[in-house]
Amino acid sequence: MFDIVVCSTSKDLMNRSIKVINCGLINYDFDYHVCKFNNNCDELLKIIDKNRRKLYIIDIDNNLDIAIKIRENDFDSIIILVSSHDSIDYSLFNERLMILDYLCNNELYEDRLKQDICLGIKILFKENVFVFSYNHVVYRIPYEDINYIEKEPNIKRCIIHTLDKDYYVVNSVEKISSNLSGMFIKTSQSCIINLMNVSNVDCVKNIVCFKNGDMTTLITNRAKKIIKEYV
Repeated sequence: MFDIVVCSTSKDLMNRSIKVINCGLINYDFDYHVCKFNNNCDELLKIIDKNRRKLYIIDIDNNLDIAIKIRENDFDSIIILVSSHDSIDYSLFNERLMILDYLCNNELYEDRLKQDICLGIKILFKENVFVFSYNHVVYRIPYEDINYIEKEPNIKRCIIHTLDKDYYVVNSVEKISSNLSGMFIKTSQSCIINLMNVSNVDCVKNIVCFKNGDMTTLITNRAKKIIKEYV
């Protein structure tokens, strides 16, 4: 699941953007959620703060402050800026917004936006791989295959639980966590989970369940709150 956030005070631009999104993603095999806003509000700020992949389409004629707010805390999401002006205002570069593209709201808008969305998805879902060695063998496990990683009791190694088998690595949870990126979070001093593979969380029994049936109870109250918000 990832969010596509469209911010515009123009109903016409909003409708055209939504149409491009739904048509452009029809052949992709993943879930997405379209969020529509016409101004800066509390609900939008909640989405910005969510720890998940996001692609923003922002009409900067009235909403430039939203793009600035995004980059204050989020350097991973994709930002596409839209304006009624043909040429870009180069003062935008002073804000270090790291945009994917600057689009003009004209007759070519739909074609260009579709291309940008496809490119943005490739960037957001680029292959990430966890590389490690064990018993002189080097392993490369795609992030998407990992459910969780836990410290093995009474021994200086961790177990990597993937969708179909387990692996071992001689390293600390802290060190492994520092080498991972994306949707991995530490849920305790002894465990790291991949939010992308979580199916549900039982807040009463403190159990995190994964899509393939695996589960773990290594979860603090703080982590439980984060997982619950994501799921």
